[in-house]
Amino acid sequence: MFLYHYYDASIGPFRNLSDLSMEAASKILRDTTAGKRDTMCANHPEKASPNPVPENDLLSRFIDNSIQILGSNLCGIYLHGSAVMGCYNPRTSDIDLILVVDDALSDRTKTDFLNMVMKLNPYAPKKGIELSIVKKEYCDPFVYPTPFELHFSIAHMAWYANAPQDYIAKMKGTDPDLAAHFAILYHRGKCLYGKEIREVFGEVPKEDYFDSIRKDIAGSLDEIASDPVYFILNLCRVFAGKISFSYHKCIGGIRYR
Repeated sequence: MFLYHYYDASIGPFRNLSDLSMEAASKILRDTTAGKRDTMCANHPEKASPNPVPENDLLSRFIDNSIQILGSNLCGIYLHGSAVMGCYNPRTSDIDLILVVDDALSDRTKTDFLNMVMKLNPYAPKKGIELSIVKKEYCDPFVYPTPFELHFSIAHMAWYANAPQDYIAKMKGTDPDLAAHFAILYHRGKCLYGKEIREVFGEVPKEDYFDSIRKDIAGSLDEIASDPVYFILNLCRVFAGKISFSYHKCIGGIRYR
């Protein structure tokens, strides 16, 4: 939702919609829009409405479809990133997912899976769905850089849409970013389906984590003007981690709304 805080005279100001259930938050929005015509959310109803498909429904559909496509090979589906770090914003965030499988995926399975993701992605927040599929054997003990079976993000949508066979053939290898993702997942992640996080993932060694986030900010000086929020928060994460070796994507007190 795009309205994050509201005022209630009976309990004081600055109440957070994120603390409420979807039903309770939606009622606050409806009541505010209907009863307080001079408020910003009433005057801009598109900014006070849930996404066309709320994230919980989107995730439910994603989970059901993933189970259908991957079958017994699927070990688990895990949420990480801003959605579990307290800094999720549908205007600027993506939905970050890791899927773990027992065995390698066939090209046919990869195609079916990516076709499903492409159909769901328009209902995701602005930056879409970003995911990697990794074999369980690389999760514990952790292997760095981490081999992956498949990766998807909106940055690759045109490639897959225009040349799906080429994408399937080439979108594999290793990804150093997965060390940072796994570290956040291990400490703050959420299991959406399957085995619990610490049944699947081992702890990421400190040196692998720092190497991963250093690589992630390597081009910041040249690219920060194109997406200042993303790069500034990434730099804050590196700074926080370097000081205390804590797994942060948004450090305490820094929240972009």
